Amino acid sequence: MSLLFKSLLVVLVFLLSTGKKYLPGVYTARWLWIILKYLKLIKPKAEGVENPFVEFTRTTRCSWLECDIFGFHKNNATYFTELDLARTETFMFALHRYFYNEYQNGKIAFIPLATVQAHFLKELKTFQKYYIRTRIVGWGDKWIYLITIFTIPEPERTVDAQYQPIKVLQDIPPLYHHLDNDNPKRSHTERVLCLSVAKLIFKNGRQTIQPWDIIQRSCSSSASSTLTSAVNEYAHDVESKIGNYSQNVVELLKIYENSPSQLSENFVAKLKL
Repeated sequence: MSLLFKSLLVVLVFLLSTGKKYLPGVYTARWLWIILKYLKLIKPKAEGVENPFVEFTRTTRCSWLECDIFGFHKNNATYFTELDLARTETFMFALHRYFYNEYQNGKIAFIPLATVQAHFLKELKTFQKYYIRTRIVGWGDKWIYLITIFTIPEPERTVDAQYQPIKVLQDIPPLYHHLDNDNPKRSHTERVLCLSVAKLIFKNGRQTIQPWDIIQRSCSSSASSTLTSAVNEYAHDVESKIGNYSQNVVELLKIYENSPSQLSENFVAKLKL
């Protein structure tokens, strides 16, 4: 075996191994694995989740197959593939009990995607490690909303540097996501590369199910006492904010970060004030 052939073989194996998530058929396999994992392999907690706003995070790298030919950075179209998978697993994770019970009763929960928008802020380079963070941020009488952010680790920044105004057709300043809300002045931050908002709807055949009904069916009995009408009103308020700030990336990031990490009694009390 010649040295040239061995070198080409090594390069081929490297490219295939680093780009495996975008090989033909892999997307379908990844999506089916999520469904199989939550409906067959993992049983939901008997009490369900305590917080529908829980954040789900995936860590991955930008493979060469998801990059532009000449730009050497992640192609914008491939973000939507990752968004599809992130939304699917976030719903299955946050509302696991609902999906599992529907499946056990011989039903298939159906959540059509109505709209999705993405704001691209900074390029993602080939083989660069990045995080996909997704959470349910609010709902109304018909729609439920998710926000997803693509981030990379960045040095600590101040709050003033985090929320800078974004002007159309001008250089976009860096936008940062805080990981430590207990220390608002200086905390571990990640740079936001892309922010996406998705609007979906729960369906049972042709019948529309209100998101609040699904949320209550998915959460534990102990959390149900915390999930008062005040939380539902908060979620409805987020819906109106998303409508008002659909093109304001800074405000959308604030909506994401202000989602409660825990539905404590203190949080509910603040909502009632």
